[in-house]
Amino acid sequence: MKIFFRKNATLIFILLVSAFFRLYKFHQFQYFSGDEEIFYFLVRKIVEVKPVLVVPNAQLSTSIGSFFHLLSAPLFYLTMGSPVIMSLFASILGVFTTYFVYVAGKIILDKRLGYIASFLYATSALVSLFDRRWWALTLDPLLAVIHIIGAVKLVEKKIIYLFLLLFPATFAWHSDPSLTVLLLSSLLVFIVFRLPLIKREYLFTFLFVLISILPILVFEIRHPGTVFRPFFVHIFSRNTEESLIGNNFRSTLSVDTIFQNFTRFFFLTPSENISLYFHYRNSYPKPLGYHFTEVILLIFLSLPIWYLVVKRSVLKPVEIKKFISPYFVLFSFLFGISFYSYLLKYSVHQHYYVVTFPAVVLIISEGLFFISKLGLQKFIYIFFCFLLLANINTLVNSTVTYPTRDKIVFLEKLADNVSLRDSSVYVFGNRDITDGGWIYLLGSMGLKVQRSYLNWGWDWIYRSHGLFPYDPDQPDGKHIVIIHETGNPVVQNSFGERFLNSLSQGKISATILDNSQRWYSDQLLENIQKEYNKFN
Repeated sequence: MKIFFRKNATLIFILLVSAFFRLYKFHQFQYFSGDEEIFYFLVRKIVEVKPVLVVPNAQLSTSIGSFFHLLSAPLFYLTMGSPVIMSLFASILGVFTTYFVYVAGKIILDKRLGYIASFLYATSALVSLFDRRWWALTLDPLLAVIHIIGAVKLVEKKIIYLFLLLFPATFAWHSDPSLTVLLLSSLLVFIVFRLPLIKREYLFTFLFVLISILPILVFEIRHPGTVFRPFFVHIFSRNTEESLIGNNFRSTLSVDTIFQNFTRFFFLTPSENISLYFHYRNSYPKPLGYHFTEVILLIFLSLPIWYLVVKRSVLKPVEIKKFISPYFVLFSFLFGISFYSYLLKYSVHQHYYVVTFPAVVLIISEGLFFISKLGLQKFIYIFFCFLLLANINTLVNSTVTYPTRDKIVFLEKLADNVSLRDSSVYVFGNRDITDGGWIYLLGSMGLKVQRSYLNWGWDWIYRSHGLFPYDPDQPDGKHIVIIHETGNPVVQNSFGERFLNSLSQGKISATILDNSQRWYSDQLLENIQKEYNKFN
């Protein structure tokens, strides 16, 4: 045992650092939104009712396969659907991804590259933030690095590893469509590496890919026009005016914006609401040391290419192919977001970049490795120290405005002050609170309500898949509970004699109203939201 620890001391240290970044301030950084809520309701349906072939995808306005939901079902069952515990497994998965980044670096070159890459991945505050959610994008970094390992192994003519290349891409139609970039990357691997198109050893992999498509095809055959027709109608009926808020889809694809999104992987600016990096925004806070850190990133991304050009006469073809393997994912992503933005008119957001992070960190590591070959090891150590301290500073000085644990404590307090069975619960305010996943949190705590807030944009998903834990068309209860941020000026003194009580937990508050005369209507909530928007 001692020999094992001595031989692997560096890797064990890196994995411990990775665990620290993903578990530090665990409760404070937990995040639960409407995205998770839909996912959790679907998995609960699989566990409690029956497995399903397809699940809804709000972004594409159609359905995709359910592999990720089915794989999540045992975990949901074991944790009794607890968002707190399931997010812990997401963090543990992030540590495993750190290990596979090490494996990728090791097979590209050697252990030294593996150490550099895994350390950079372990100490990224942005990645550690994404590794605290269990939702459709949770598997993306792990799948991306497995794909890269498959590509490198195919350089060695080990055809059996074709499965590692293509298996991750099948989740493009089973969890996150952004994984389509792995299909494009696979095509580049076949073209650049000149792999044979037909080979007996491919049979198992191609059968698996075919099987992965069958659930969607079977559902379309059983329910004609429910999968492909909505998808094509949605895609081809879009125009500039219908694109995401602000009509700034092209601005999210500017060179400066792209470099900022990559640079945040290494240098994330502290924030009082760090969960904003999950949001659909047209801009985010600039990276720490903006411009200076972007220049560093650009140099490191370019160094491997420069090295291969200078040393191409002395390097073996196999070595060159291994070095360029991570670039396939990066180039495929850049092509993919260009198509997605310019042709389909969608905005590109920070969390879409998560699929590229293993590739980017391996490319940067190659650049650092070549610097070490020039005898500049001290520079690398200084860079590592700076990176580590900068990202620890980000974690220490950042918060999530409405952590999951705070929401749960708040709902427990609410249940002690009002009969929720006779209440309708609604939410208004900023996006963090309106898209807070409140329906699921209430249900997971065993708190039944007569009616709750409806996310009108996703109402079709809840209805078509039977996700409401109550009849959404039944009348409101005797009490109206309106959840909002503490100190909201719109709520104060707005309801006169209908006001019964109010309570707060941190930054979350609730106003409790008497609805015994059945005066409440959804229009009131809409008017309150409009009034709120004037202040913000």
